[in-house]
Amino acid sequence: MDQKKIDQIEYKAKETLRARLSQITYKYNKLKEWNDYLLTKKQDREIAKAHKRAEDRKKNQIRKLEGKKVKEKPINRVKKCDDLRSKYIRSKYKTCYTCWWTQSLWCWHYITRKIRKIRRSEDNTRTQDFRKCNAKFSWNWMPILFEKKLRDEWVDVERLKQIALEPNPKPSENELKNIYKSIELKIKDLQNNNSSL
Repeated sequence: MDQKKIDQIEYKAKETLRARLSQITYKYNKLKEWNDYLLTKKQDREIAKAHKRAEDRKKNQIRKLEGKKVKEKPINRVKKCDDLRSKYIRSKYKTCYTCWWTQSLWCWHYITRKIRKIRRSEDNTRTQDFRKCNAKFSWNWMPILFEKKLRDEWVDVERLKQIALEPNPKPSENELKNIYKSIELKIKDLQNNNSSL
């Protein structure tokens, strides 16, 4: 086996990891002012994930060089759908739903994401400012204000609460593919509407 190629693989893996770690550090230094504890835990998780990903990538490239079968990571369709839904909600509602802030917006769920039937429902999701509203929602008055604003928009909050009590089956692969396609279509419609204005 060629040692020079292995050295190149290891060097490339280190450079990729270094770039990813600098991205993570930059991202969290911008948000750290408000929520130190939550962000430090989240940053530590992302750093550990980046280390594991770099190690797996290096092992796969060495296995490929040796002529062995490479381990493929399965597609996480639930995460892909959640990321696309979050992008759609943030591009549709460009300000925080409760304080009208326009920066560091995250997709917030009125009823927890564990309830799969309404996980991607537009009635259940809005944008919220991570610094003041979203990160501390469990120990302040934000859910009350959030529910009041939903009721003002004529969203049937009682129906959402009723759905949360029903059985909660996992969606199949085909259902997730259909969900992903429908969200993609909504994003395209939203972009077309914005460009025509």
